[in-house]
Order: sequence, then structure tokens, then C-alpha cells
Amino acid sequence: MSSSHPGSYRGPCKRGIFALSSWKIPLKRPECLLEAKQESRDWKPGQSLMLKYKYVGNTNSPLGKELSVVQKEVVEFVSRHDEHWICVRNQNGDTGYIPDSYVMVNPDSVKSLPWLDSKAEANVKQESTQYKPYRSAYAPKVKETTGAEDQSAYYCKVCEKQLNGPIPYQAHLNSKSHKEEVEVQASY
Repeated sequence: MSSSHPGSYRGPCKRGIFALSSWKIPLKRPECLLEAKQESRDWKPGQSLMLKYKYVGNTNSPLGKELSVVQKEVVEFVSRHDEHWICVRNQNGDTGYIPDSYVMVNPDSVKSLPWLDSKAEANVKQESTQYKPYRSAYAPKVKETTGAEDQSAYYCKVCEKQLNGPIPYQAHLNSKSHKEEVEVQASY
């Protein structure tokens, strides 16, 4: 196929599926999406941030020193390098760069709702934050058993069946097949 200029390629169906006006002008994101992203990432120096993910800093980074951090670590915002990198200070006083998308506002530092700041009753008690550790969907399932749930307690001696828990065990005891088996063994 010969190299044609933008807009002239019509494709096999001849319906004009290629509609660029120029190869030189790149497509841009809509302004509303760019503004929304910037608003959520406008942090002030000294603001407390929390890491969403673990990050291992690159020692040969062109930025200078990258900081290695762990998930749920609290850091202090120092400055913004560009739209993707920020400079932060950890609890030990070490300063370095980390990716902008790896942090969020520290939920423990939020004391009020932004639209209530001007009022005297602005302080609102926040719920405690619960974090669920990452677990791969492909990792083998680990069965968690507590001392209260002994698996031998869910064994039916009449039917010689091992059941998984109290609900399946209760359903089995109420089942027609279990009741018939009890009658058969009682007749012997």
C-alpha cells in the first residue's frame, strides 16, 4: 500500500474510516479530563499523604534520589517535579521522588469536610480506614479455620458425610435423604 496523506485512506469498504486532518497534530485529551486530574493532585507543601502501593526507588534515576517506600507509609509532600513525579519526605527525614499516582491524602489527617471549613462545627469524626492486603486471584486458596469451627463437628455419622460448615450441616440434617437413612438404620 502506498503512503497516502491523512484523510485520503478509505479502506476496503470505501467509506472513509480514516479521518485525520494532519499527521503532525497529535490528538489531545479533552480539557475537562485534564482539569479534573489536576484538581485532585493539588497538594500543599507539608500535607500528609499515604502510600497506596509499595515502591522501590531507582538508584540510577535521572530525577536524582528516588525514595523506597512501603504500602500505608505516611509521607509529607515537599514539591512537585512534574505531572508524574512528586518529592516527599518520610518519617525518618529522608527526601526523594516517588510516582504521583502512588499516593493519596492521608485519611487520618482529614478532620473536616471541605465545604464545611468556614463553619464552627466543621470537625466531623471520620470512620477508621480498613485496608485489605493484595491477594492474587491465582494464588492458592488458604482455608482459615478458627478454634470454634472444628471440622469434625460437621461430620454426619449416620450418612458418613463430611460437611463444610454449620449451614450445610444443618441443611443436611433437614434433608429427605438424611431422614430416610435414619429410618433405615433404626429399622435394623
